[in-house]
This record gives sequence, C-alpha cells and structure tokens, in this order.
Amino acid sequence: MKVTFVKKGALRYAVVVRRDRYPDLWCGSIGCDEFLPHDLVHFVAEAEFGLDDAIFGDLAAGGNAGSSSPSTRS
Repeated sequence: MKVTFVKKGALRYAVVVRRDRYPDLWCGSIGCDEFLPHDLVHFVAEAEFGLDDAIFGDLAAGGNAGSSSPSTRS
C-alpha cells in the first residue's frame, strides 16, 4: 500500500491510497493545521505503535476507513 498526502490549499489536503489487492481510494478536502496533516499523525502513530486495526490498517485490509471513496484516477 502506498499512501500519498497531497496539498490542496493553505490548510487543505487529500489522501490518496494505492493498493495492490484492492481498489485505490482517496479522501479529499481535509483540514489541517499549518504544519502537519491530521491523518499523517494517524499514519505515523499507527506504524510506530503497531496499531493494525486502526484507520490505515483498515485501508490495507481492503476497508475504506468509513470515509474514503474509490479513486477514479489511474
């Protein structure tokens, strides 16, 4: 799984998730502070603490974390 955080404006970003075994996803127009995207904090914390059942673990297992949409981008 490849996760990309894309800056969309001064305080906006999108998350693009590319997966080998499942459809790609995106979640767009998310707010953040001026230094760090909120979901990037989740990504790092989940990796560091081995939280396989959290947001990005759900995405890796084929879920949509309750808020992502199928990507129409190739």
